[in-house]
Amino acid sequence: MSKDHRQSFIYGATILGISMIIVKIIGAFFKIPLGNILGNTGMGYFSTAYNIFVPIYTLAMAGFPAAVSKLVSEASVKGNYRDARKIFKISSTFYFLTGIVGFFFIVFIAKYFSTTFADEKSFLSIIAIAPAVFFGCIMSSFRGYYEGLRNMKPTAISQIIESFVKLILGLFMSSSVINIGFYQYSKTGFVFGVIAKSRQEANLIILPYASAAAILGVTISTFIGMVYLIYIHKKKLNYITKKMLIDSPKASGGKIILKKLISIAIPISIGALVINLTSMIDLVTIISRLDHIVDTNLEELISSFNGLIPIEIIEKGTISNFIWGAYGGLAVSIFNLVPAFTNIFAKSALPNVSAQFAMNNNKSLKKSVESVIRVTTFFAIPAGTGIFIMSEQILMLLYSSKSSDALVAAPTLSIMGIGVIFLSIVTPIFAILQGVGRQYLPVIFMLIGATIKYIINYILVGIPSINIIGAPLGTIACYGLILIFCLFSLKHIIKVKISYFNIFVKPLIAGFFCGITAWSSYGLVSRMISKNISTIISIGLAGVVYMIVLIILKAITEDDIMMLPKGDKLLKLFSKIVSK
Repeated sequence: MSKDHRQSFIYGATILGISMIIVKIIGAFFKIPLGNILGNTGMGYFSTAYNIFVPIYTLAMAGFPAAVSKLVSEASVKGNYRDARKIFKISSTFYFLTGIVGFFFIVFIAKYFSTTFADEKSFLSIIAIAPAVFFGCIMSSFRGYYEGLRNMKPTAISQIIESFVKLILGLFMSSSVINIGFYQYSKTGFVFGVIAKSRQEANLIILPYASAAAILGVTISTFIGMVYLIYIHKKKLNYITKKMLIDSPKASGGKIILKKLISIAIPISIGALVINLTSMIDLVTIISRLDHIVDTNLEELISSFNGLIPIEIIEKGTISNFIWGAYGGLAVSIFNLVPAFTNIFAKSALPNVSAQFAMNNNKSLKKSVESVIRVTTFFAIPAGTGIFIMSEQILMLLYSSKSSDALVAAPTLSIMGIGVIFLSIVTPIFAILQGVGRQYLPVIFMLIGATIKYIINYILVGIPSINIIGAPLGTIACYGLILIFCLFSLKHIIKVKISYFNIFVKPLIAGFFCGITAWSSYGLVSRMISKNISTIISIGLAGVVYMIVLIILKAITEDDIMMLPKGDKLLKLFSKIVSK
């Protein structure tokens, strides 16, 4: 394989990083307008469907891309290209079958789940997202193959295409349904065959259909992403030439490859499922526990939100879904942005760590492990600090047309800022453990963390004075404990001597000054100009201060610079401000 296509960890991370930035920008242009269109009630339906979809989708597809990536990486680094090709063929067949099973499973449970654990009006949204499981499974077999060859471009481009289609179709279809519904109401007083006594009541009738339309846009986007990957593969853009195959040893038997795939994929799939079980735990505990408070202590629940719950929501008895929509639709959407970005490092680290581990290259392995944790921490700490300090300002900036809905979500998002730091660092460490053959450890850690979260959620969310605040507290406890387990495992399994002062303490010091800058500059600037512009300026100033303090503390090392593209030239430029 040509050197150009054997991408290094940082180069691969750069490609995925650029694509992820684009994807998250597009995603923001989708989720933020969608939140303004649907509000907390509509986002409650949307979040219910999405939180059912993600664990099932993850169980069906998460383990095999990682397993394929690991085995293809190990095969290619040893020159066994026939094995690499055969691994892809076997995984593609398995994915086709798991995609079909996942699709029918969601269709089968949709009615039961919507009536038992959530709001029954979320049924249409759940059905609309079911085909995305099948399309996503097919798409992920291609992604795992190319990532194993350390070519991140197909994954990056397909993600961008998928996000762009979701943006266009999701918003268009959702807003079209709302416009059609209000047009019917203005002409006939009916909305989709149901009489509406007021515009507010018409809106509540429309929202389940508008949410389903947005979800359908997500489903179609996964189909388009799948089509793109199939197309480029048919064009033979897989970077394994005929000469490589001729020179390669005979491929292993299909049963041997399948056994290896399953032995790696199942623990990773279960681990990924357990990771996503935290969102499922939120879904099955929050609404049910809030319903319990509604039945036993409604007045205290309403008073705890200081008049932010609309009267029509109270009258219709959809308070739990409204609060759930604020948390799951607004706060969690922002919370997930940072871990999604640090997942870039996990994706790029896995094939490199696997290859280094297979070649017994301990020196490079340790360097990669230390680098990925350090770089992840540099991103996670200022992001989590900013969310903790500026949660209300961020939400008001992003959801200006739904200001009361944003205020409902602000306290939970603030607490989740701490959880952002823990989860962001945990994600790439899980990939490292998988890369060195310890796939079972993330499963064990997440099962313990998920159990803690379930207990905390169930107890605290059911207390009227705490209610929804209990959910982010459970998240902090969950991922904080898991991070401790992860760091302990790295020390005793990979024998990596982590410099906690350099990796954690220095960024925390910089994060402290970052938070102080954001808080004080907003308080000053907001007295002179609009609050939204003040929020943007404060975040920018906080970021600058964070980088300055990192430089003063010499937290950035020469190894970090050298692993970047053209690192030698960058090192000459920054040699005076980085540590040896």
